[in-house]
Amino acid sequence: ARSPGAELRRALVGWALAASALAPAVRGAAASPDELLAVFALAYAALRALRTAAPALGLARVGWTCVEYACWIVLPLCSVGLAVGDPNPTGAPPTPDMTGDLRSRLAYYAEHKDEFEVVFLGDSRTLCGIHPEFVDPLLDRRSINLAASAHWIPAQYPFVRDLVEELRPGTAVVLSVGPINFIQLGEGALGTTYPIPLDELGLYLSLGFSLQQLRPNLIEHSVLGSPVRPLLAATAQVRQVFDGFGQRALYPPATEPPPDPYLAQAERLGAQLRADPEHVFVGPVYGDGHVTSLEVYGARGGYQRIELDRAFFRARQVAPPEERPFVLSEARLALFERILALCRERGVHLIVNEICEAPHTYVGEREQRELAFMRDVVRPLVASYGFPCTRPDYTQLDDADYLDYNHFNQDGVQRYAPLLAEVLRPHLPPRKD
Repeated sequence: ARSPGAELRRALVGWALAASALAPAVRGAAASPDELLAVFALAYAALRALRTAAPALGLARVGWTCVEYACWIVLPLCSVGLAVGDPNPTGAPPTPDMTGDLRSRLAYYAEHKDEFEVVFLGDSRTLCGIHPEFVDPLLDRRSINLAASAHWIPAQYPFVRDLVEELRPGTAVVLSVGPINFIQLGEGALGTTYPIPLDELGLYLSLGFSLQQLRPNLIEHSVLGSPVRPLLAATAQVRQVFDGFGQRALYPPATEPPPDPYLAQAERLGAQLRADPEHVFVGPVYGDGHVTSLEVYGARGGYQRIELDRAFFRARQVAPPEERPFVLSEARLALFERILALCRERGVHLIVNEICEAPHTYVGEREQRELAFMRDVVRPLVASYGFPCTRPDYTQLDDADYLDYNHFNQDGVQRYAPLLAEVLRPHLPPRKD
């Protein structure tokens, strides 16, 4: 009979082999059924070895349960986490890249700031709604879009703090906000789009944000999350591998799926869009088993969805069953005011632009209530710091200009550009040729 030590070594070797077999999959290559079967076989052998060794090692039932959980959950994820490495190492300088995260895009801007006269900031509504290739000819300026999805005010503040260090004098900064930016959202809704610096942690806590709300951002970006990030990355990637494996059909379908009615159009239009140097990526987006749209990433920021199946998107635009409550977040409003104060202190040419959602979302008195909030609270606050606040004529837009409840489609993007340019033009600084 093998000694407990030999059984334990056998178990650990089994887990090491399992992690090695799974590592290529989590590094980006697709896992084959043989690789996954090898992982299961090695894991099973390792657990049997530990189960055999448990009595000899004097493990009680509770102790064995802990070991079992460690075998099936902690050890493999840690092994794969070590193989994958920290996806966001603290202190590593960002790579200048407009297709990367906001740190990379800010680094790109810092290298090319002399090329731009206008910088657009905001969340996904700005990312999807403002495109330099459409706005620039109307403004007679060259702009860049540094917005990001779910880039809420708590993450915008540190981003603006770093941006002002890179701005060329005379650059106009257009920050688009709407009522949703000032309401209370759920736990973790501070956003992880940009690191909240540790030296500002006291400020966020004093404003009323909890450590529970700050935790996702700190884990994602700070040195405090360094031990956790590899494990979380491994968990997410292993889950993707197993989800993909579970979705594979064991037997081919009895009948061929119907032809995709939009595939030819997607391929033809995609080829045209890829030929435009303003686009860095063009790809299909699927829904209900067929191509519904194309997604387009711009070389100077901006994300555009080009609808192909119009009926698919109109059917998703369902009015909410009741009026959405408006619960003001004093903490978010206070951080917004800090952005205003910082821009005034550093002499930034800031323009605050109001942005709205699709018409079908305004149920009951919501539109009047939110208009009143922007009119009575936000605009006076912006004016008190000496900055203009603009509002394009959103009555010129309807639901067919949005692909969902608040993001423009290709029609909305082109219809919004002249409306935005009209209100921005009087507030832009003179050109420096």
